[in-house]
Amino acid sequence: MSRVPRIKVVALACETPLDVEEMKARGKSPQNGREAAGVNFPSRLVPLAAFLPDLLVYNDDCSDQRTLPSIETFNGVLLCAEITGFTALHEKLWRISGTQWLQCSDTFNHFIRHLLQSVLLYGGDILNFTGDVLLVLWKASRSQLSNIITLVAEYSLSLQRWFEYTCSRVGLELQLKIGLSAGHISQLIVGDEKRQYSLVTGQQVDDAWLAQSLAETGEVILSPNCWELCKQDILEAKKIPGQKAVKS
Repeated sequence: MSRVPRIKVVALACETPLDVEEMKARGKSPQNGREAAGVNFPSRLVPLAAFLPDLLVYNDDCSDQRTLPSIETFNGVLLCAEITGFTALHEKLWRISGTQWLQCSDTFNHFIRHLLQSVLLYGGDILNFTGDVLLVLWKASRSQLSNIITLVAEYSLSLQRWFEYTCSRVGLELQLKIGLSAGHISQLIVGDEKRQYSLVTGQQVDDAWLAQSLAETGEVILSPNCWELCKQDILEAKKIPGQKAVKS
């Protein structure tokens, strides 16, 4: 059974020792992304790249010469976010009609669009957004992990503040819970020449989900390994009652 200690992030104790603007500049751009990765594919396919994870589009293993199944292991930070109240909102939209329905729908679409854009601006790679759960990856070298964790923690806290303010302002009854993990992550690709499937797996995927499940509304929880790898003098932390963990 996986260890359950987690850490709750409440604030950054001091200014982050990294150039956040430079990190944000890694935001997803199909043109910039393929140039940086040295990937060359037809320009007509560039717009489609925005709908796929960078992990898949710019993966060296994703070539006609690769042998399937293939697996790649790398270091990274995972953010798992759950939007609660999502189902109730959908049921509400089904019950109303006319102008009110359009207003609610437009507000919700704008809300989700801003949420996803903010992830990309911070350099995140959206692996999956299914229903009410969002999974985001920041791929990094081992030496970069502590800085990336600080960046993602900062983003998570700002996202929680924005989420709470926006929901109260527009009348959306939604809440956000966030879990972070960091360490070794694997990408498995299976299939044949006609059809292929990509799966991101590993202990860190499970830990991100478990950390999110421990979070209360408005909280950011770090997995044990994420806490071990982060710069602990920068994150303020509090212990979670009954857990071998800290809230930061």
